[in-house]
Amino acid sequence: MSNRPKSPVRIRRDRIVRIIEAVIIIILVGTVTLAWSLAVCGWIDGAQAAKDMTRVDANSRFVIQRGMSIGQPKGRHMAAYLSDGELNPAGSAVQTVQTEATVTKAATAPATTSLGWFKLTAYCACEKCCGEYANGYTATGTLATEGRTIAVDPSVIPYGTQVSINGHIYTAEDCGGGIKQNRIDIFFGSHQEALNFGVGEAEVFVVG
Repeated sequence: MSNRPKSPVRIRRDRIVRIIEAVIIIILVGTVTLAWSLAVCGWIDGAQAAKDMTRVDANSRFVIQRGMSIGQPKGRHMAAYLSDGELNPAGSAVQTVQTEATVTKAATAPATTSLGWFKLTAYCACEKCCGEYANGYTATGTLATEGRTIAVDPSVIPYGTQVSINGHIYTAEDCGGGIKQNRIDIFFGSHQEALNFGVGEAEVFVVG
């Protein structure tokens, strides 16, 4: 094996190789360190988020979630967005609100009382149906209107009473010679429509 000293060119080349190796090692170490740091930070943030995710106020029974809607049980809807997810010391569910709270109340149907089952017939304002009273006006002086006017026995259903028949609300505005007891005549705009309706039966409810 030769003991000749290395040439200056070879020495410089070896130095460059060692420098490149050192740089590669530094880059690898830095990459691993950065990845580890990001993983640790992500785990810490995840743990904190999980801790803040759900808090229960025992007084109001609200469930508070960061960045999500909150609400009461049993179907009442209430949405609010929290900026910090903290409870109000006084017991209310929200101390600071990022966006406006919206409360939606379910529409309540009007109260109804059943009058029982009635026979349903139909009529219009023609002479075949109304005879000498075929002028388009009802016994109460209103203009007979399809979808609103019905003829009733006023001793059973007083004039002006609103009733629900098959989900539609009518007003008792008229009467008729054959409209007695549990029978209702529904007004239509034409004789053909009245004939098409024919005869039926339905449970009738007083509205209001």
